[in-house]
Amino acid sequence: MKPEFISYPIHISSYPALLLIGFFFGYLLARKRALRAGLAGRHIDNIVLLLVVAGPFGARLFSRLFEMHLGFWEALKVLNGGGLVFYGGFIVSILTVILYALIVRLPLLTLCDVAAPSAALGLAFGRIGCFMAGCCWGDVCVDSARIAQISDPAAAYQVWTVPILSGPRVPFAVTFPKESDIYEQHQKLGLIKSDSPRSLPVHPAQLYESAMAFLLCWLLARKKSVRPGQVALGLLLGYAVIRFSVEFLRADNSPVYWGMTLSQVISILMAIMCAILIVARKAGRDEATVPVLAASG
Repeated sequence: MKPEFISYPIHISSYPALLLIGFFFGYLLARKRALRAGLAGRHIDNIVLLLVVAGPFGARLFSRLFEMHLGFWEALKVLNGGGLVFYGGFIVSILTVILYALIVRLPLLTLCDVAAPSAALGLAFGRIGCFMAGCCWGDVCVDSARIAQISDPAAAYQVWTVPILSGPRVPFAVTFPKESDIYEQHQKLGLIKSDSPRSLPVHPAQLYESAMAFLLCWLLARKKSVRPGQVALGLLLGYAVIRFSVEFLRADNSPVYWGMTLSQVISILMAIMCAILIVARKAGRDEATVPVLAASG
């Protein structure tokens, strides 16, 4: 954990610094892919400037709606406070790209294919920022005797969801200092005493997601789209799978529906939407080949 990216001669926090680094490299990647796809680079310049505002706005809005439980109009009036919800920034960013494409009359699916790897790259850097800031932390890596100290079964499930993966010998487990939210959570649950120097070992869930996002970015960037929209669908489906999986090892989000977190529910809905689109696109392609086959026969 290192909340300060640079402390001297100026103070720069780690999380926004990593977000900006992700934006920068995502921008370079998208601009390179845009030129290959025959799109003018200025469109990527314009979109990135819009997303610098739209992404954080969506992340803040979702935080106020679903974590602070404010009404929609009330949430819009609150200009500060609350955390950031990636899905919020992700959804609002997608809507921003769609709106820009419609206004400027760009091929929407091609534009989405161009931007898809950059979104995964931005996520990868952002999750490193989460790790350095001490947010979005993982489940505790302890034995069952320690979890038995938690009187609330729901709280115990939240911080120790998959026991077989969260034992005391997890090689990647890390601890966090007193000033972290992880330490505060463990103290409130009675897992550590007030004089404990650090938190209990936890999964670095942020780095798990970051590693998978880097891999997703690489896979999407090397994929050649046979039909417009394939790379974008790969991003949506890939991230839905990543987020759904990692949520089982995150301790900051409490279950809300059927033992799943809100992000997992959104992931399932996104995966279902992607599956429907894939089936519909395949059916349309098969129907289109029937007349061609008949004519050649």
